[in-house]
Amino acid sequence: MQQDLKLSSNTAKLHQMFGPKLYGDKYSFISEMCQNAVDSHRAAKQTKPVLVGLKRKINTKGNVPWTFYVKDEGLSFKDPDDFIAKVCTLLESGKSSNKTNDENCEMGEHGIGSISASAFQPVWQYDVVTPTGEYFFCIFRWIEGRGLTYDMSPVEKTTDTKSVTFSLEFEGVHFPYLVDAMKRKLCYFKDIQFEFDAHAQSNDRSLLVLNSFFKIDQAKDFQVSTLSKFHGMHVCLDQYSYDIKWDLLGMPAIPLNIGLRFGLGDGLKADITRENLVHHDDYKNIVMKKIRDVATWFIEKYNTGIPAEFENIELIHREMNKVKVVSIGSLNFNIDYLANLSHTPVKP
Repeated sequence: MQQDLKLSSNTAKLHQMFGPKLYGDKYSFISEMCQNAVDSHRAAKQTKPVLVGLKRKINTKGNVPWTFYVKDEGLSFKDPDDFIAKVCTLLESGKSSNKTNDENCEMGEHGIGSISASAFQPVWQYDVVTPTGEYFFCIFRWIEGRGLTYDMSPVEKTTDTKSVTFSLEFEGVHFPYLVDAMKRKLCYFKDIQFEFDAHAQSNDRSLLVLNSFFKIDQAKDFQVSTLSKFHGMHVCLDQYSYDIKWDLLGMPAIPLNIGLRFGLGDGLKADITRENLVHHDDYKNIVMKKIRDVATWFIEKYNTGIPAEFENIELIHREMNKVKVVSIGSLNFNIDYLANLSHTPVKP
């Protein structure tokens, strides 16, 4: 008779497990915090974008740390007790485990995203303005040998609009790597807006135009992003992106920077940290069907001509390069890699 293993009552051991070692990528907190903020906006039907930013400030010690922050104006929290129940309690989540393909469906469910920052550095903070005009903050710390702790401030009255801001400070040596991770982790987060102060923009001039450069084009079964750094076709589960396990599909990688779109109800599932997909028995069939549908879309688009706004680009490529190309926005895709996978043959 099968029985579940018993859990130790030693919570200190559990705290050690749910600390920095849980996440394999120390920058996972970027997407985790943004996803929590987006989920809050979705639940509140908030149409404003989530703000994701970098700024610099001089503190009383005289050094100049950077601050990474994510600010949302979604549901917020009723009071400190509500915050403790939903953020300070491991494995507790206010989000449903029933997932659908509705774009307003909240992705989270495991109740650990709020501690993902521990993999990057040991101190981070939430500033909360409640719907009733009260303000409090909570400082989280990872302490070696003890685990995760939090320190809640007293509640104060405020005239600020309800919001939740996650923030952490970091030293300048991490700046270029964090900027790169922001672009990589958030390349398919369509409900965000980047915000950089003058110090950040002077350190990286590309940040001056990042919001105008950042563009996501979506079709039913795929999407492309100007920030995507993938070298080949990949999987997008809601706003998260993952490499495809081509060995499980039994075929070579397709070298096109295209994200296959999957909703939360399509059968694919991420692990508890959302860093990796679970490669279950249906993974191959689900992904292969999507690849064939996307290949067919591109071949049919090539055969029948693409929308008028891209027509001149298409003619130029056909005539000058003699390459079978479909262009989406500023991105061009050679459909030769998809011809054998399409349900529709390519016109000569």
